Amino acid sequence: MKILRKLLLGLGVGVVLSVGVQESSAETRPVLVELFTSQGCSSCPPADEFAVRLSEEADNVLVVSMPVDYWDYLGWKDTLASPEYADRQRLYAAVQRKSRVYTPQMMVDGQEDAVGSRESVVRQIVERRRRALASGSSADAGLRISHEADGSVQAHVSSGLVGADSATLWLVRLRGQVPVDIGRGENRGRTVTYANVVREMVPLGSWYGGGWTIGVPLEGGEASDGIALILQADKEGRRGIGQVLGTAWVKRPSPAS
Repeated sequence: MKILRKLLLGLGVGVVLSVGVQESSAETRPVLVELFTSQGCSSCPPADEFAVRLSEEADNVLVVSMPVDYWDYLGWKDTLASPEYADRQRLYAAVQRKSRVYTPQMMVDGQEDAVGSRESVVRQIVERRRRALASGSSADAGLRISHEADGSVQAHVSSGLVGADSATLWLVRLRGQVPVDIGRGENRGRTVTYANVVREMVPLGSWYGGGWTIGVPLEGGEASDGIALILQADKEGRRGIGQVLGTAWVKRPSPAS
């Protein structure tokens, strides 16, 4: 087994977030659904509405919205978009040998994608992932979190790697639900609510197999009302863009946040 190495990213000093920490286990870990969307995309609002519903329905789905900026030229600059999310979407396309990116796209556990407004298709993919995790036929790293007596949070990984040499543990800071009044472009005059909008996604460390414990920083970073962890395999030299091996909520946003 390769020697375990840890790479911690300093997140700066800020206000300590008050969080209710939930225990997570491999048996119950949420399936990750990433929605790539845009305020400038006329076909995106149905997917955004579906993402809100899906995020509220069950504890075993972790929905995150990643607004992209490449539709800004249509006349409205997306107020939540980041070029980092568009870059992440392009990396998915590259490792999956796809020639283009599109919105609305939902990527499930870093493995399968579908048009985000095709609700029945997305639900079928999510259910396949749930069954695979429950049966043990899909790689899972046993990611869980613990709340220590001193108030700190620790992330623990228990299983070996399958099909990858390393994986990245992402810390994701989220805004729970964000309504936006769109003033121009294809969605002019509409108010669209976005679910679990990613405000920051940073690598906490690299995992090389075996047992691993790492501290989860609750200070600094972008303002958020939710925090999640995603353990994702590295692929083709690209960090954390392969199969999702574990997910855990540190703080789950309330539906009305």
